[in-house]
Amino acid sequence: MPLSRGCKFECNRGNIPREKVGSGEHFSLAFLIVELTANNSIALRTANNIWPSLEPPAVFSSIADAYRNLMNSAEEIETPEKEMNFLDHIEELRSRALKSILWVLAGCAVAGYFREWIMNEALLKPAIDAKLTLQNLEPFGQAFLLFKVILFSGIVLSFPFVMHQVWSFVAPGLYAHERKWARWVTAITTLCFLLGVAFGYWVLIPSMMNYINVVANPNIEDNISTSNYFSFFINMLLASGLIFELPMLTFVLAKIGVVTSHFMAKYRRHAIVVILILAALITPTPDPITQLMVAVPLYILYEISVVIAKFTNARRAEEDGS
Repeated sequence: MPLSRGCKFECNRGNIPREKVGSGEHFSLAFLIVELTANNSIALRTANNIWPSLEPPAVFSSIADAYRNLMNSAEEIETPEKEMNFLDHIEELRSRALKSILWVLAGCAVAGYFREWIMNEALLKPAIDAKLTLQNLEPFGQAFLLFKVILFSGIVLSFPFVMHQVWSFVAPGLYAHERKWARWVTAITTLCFLLGVAFGYWVLIPSMMNYINVVANPNIEDNISTSNYFSFFINMLLASGLIFELPMLTFVLAKIGVVTSHFMAKYRRHAIVVILILAALITPTPDPITQLMVAVPLYILYEISVVIAKFTNARRAEEDGS
């Protein structure tokens, strides 16, 4: 039976006169207290004098066994967090939201300092490499564009810290074993999203920019507005990042028993059709090459998801069996 925090086990052995038994010596023991402290550690305190040079008598074996049992019970205890009422949750949410906003503002400050590099080397570089002409069609178009670039860059820079605040708000409501896998899900989800953004920036967007020149009519001059270019740029990055979340989405669904690897393998052909449709919707260009550049990574992610679902289902079956 598990012991609660602060539980005390007291053993009063009374006063035993000191005497010699054979070659060994006995001792007097007034009492023994084994106490579980707040951090689930064991504090062992003894009163009166214990002679350190003596061989431990048989009573020590029983005490040692009791000590080990208490240690095992303490390790199995999952320390619950302090229960919070509705107002406490609202206050905690307000605190985490405020800290997240401060992190975003800090990211915006850093982005504002490097605004020239972000504008010329990050945002406009795909259009410059494709030799496209961008133009401003609004009175304060460039000012608004700079503001949106700084805001978006600040969100990207502060994303890990914002996720930490989200995790800090959610974690107290989870058990220890739930925190273990949820922490990994949060970290790998962030990594998958960043990989998707990198794929969109270095592969997807340049290919689309080059396709504009391939199908361009020499009698028509392509002057793209900066606002439309920025919207296209951000939408492609977000879409690519969300696509790369497929393995983690599969892991969560398999963890709760919604999907299985057998189900995903059975409907693989249907999934390929859906992938081709999604690739056609994501890419604004009608050429098959660009669509295949999106469809092939999607299919690879789907196969990876099948493998993840297989291992997750097997692990879940073992946990249910035990």
